Amino acid sequence: MNRKPTDHLRRRSSYNLGANSQFAKAMAVTALFIITLGGCAPLTMAPYAPYFATEPATYSQISPVRVTFLGNTNVLIEDGETRILTDGYFTRPSLREAIFGATPSKEKIRTALAQAGIDKLTAVIPLHTHIDHALDSAEVGFQSGAKLIGSGSLKNIAEGWVAFHEGKREYEDYEKWFSGAGFQMVMIGEKVRIGQFNVTFLPTGHIPVPGAKKTIKKPLKPPAGMLRYKPAPVFALLVEHSGKKILIIGSAGKIEDEDLQYWETVNADVVLLGIAGIGKRSSNYVEMYFRQMVDDRRAKKIVPVHWDELFEEPQKPLSPQSGFYGFLSRMKKSLEITCREVAQQRPDVELIFLPYGEDLSIFELSTRANAGYGNCPSQK
Repeated sequence: MNRKPTDHLRRRSSYNLGANSQFAKAMAVTALFIITLGGCAPLTMAPYAPYFATEPATYSQISPVRVTFLGNTNVLIEDGETRILTDGYFTRPSLREAIFGATPSKEKIRTALAQAGIDKLTAVIPLHTHIDHALDSAEVGFQSGAKLIGSGSLKNIAEGWVAFHEGKREYEDYEKWFSGAGFQMVMIGEKVRIGQFNVTFLPTGHIPVPGAKKTIKKPLKPPAGMLRYKPAPVFALLVEHSGKKILIIGSAGKIEDEDLQYWETVNADVVLLGIAGIGKRSSNYVEMYFRQMVDDRRAKKIVPVHWDELFEEPQKPLSPQSGFYGFLSRMKKSLEITCREVAQQRPDVELIFLPYGEDLSIFELSTRANAGYGNCPSQK
């Protein structure tokens, strides 16, 4: 199997969206318009309560691997010795800040790590480099002493964050972290050993959005707007440990034909499935997505991720995306589709939502729905 550099761009896009473009301004005006008019009522997860994991698991004889869901696609995976965090998006800037220029909040990141009981991490791995995945990744790596692992786009985010501190007292500390063990570049299809974990970086697509094939080509120094955070390449992570496998998918994109070779033997016990945006895709697209990521992977447990608010600090219980971004992602419909596709059309597959901040044995999760109390909300 031939490997390709992660900053490879297969297709050029005709979009030219700068940080202060008219497009960005139009988004902001539209967002304020929708929010002001109350066009998108707040959503809750109450209809899906039976599908939430009901109890923190105790020590597992199946696997020592435990998972803590920290909102969006922030997933802490650990085995008692090694701790891996995907994304690490904790600043949660306002929508206005995200559009016109956001800067990682060191204090919010410090607080979020402390609340999650994280003092040290082994690795931080963003699934791709949109703002809601990679904004905080370098600072999370720095504060936790972790290695940042990913693409050339991610390297440019990290270099921009180090450059942000030039002329400041702490610059040398950031430079020392980054130039030491702070960053590791990976190739598409590469398997990386992290403690007792094997992590494979699988190529997948982003759900169709403008600029989805673009990369970050030079150091990105904050403050920077969301349109400067280009996502490519987009990874799915296959995490293996003690004979068990977790597949983490951060965006509801399709596997391109030229990438199917990387997926030929990939299966997983549990799939953490990104669902934002599937509510506005066609029925054929939805069918393709669940076939590629659920059926073809022979998964028995599906855990939806990327469904909660992106631009507000998380509160227990988490709230689904609403307001302007919920309007864009069609989150109400995305949740309904996910429940229908898994709980109703795949009765041998369990649908499980993870509560925020709970330390769980990922391979032994159960829900009230699995005991016969589940019922998917009807689409209207």
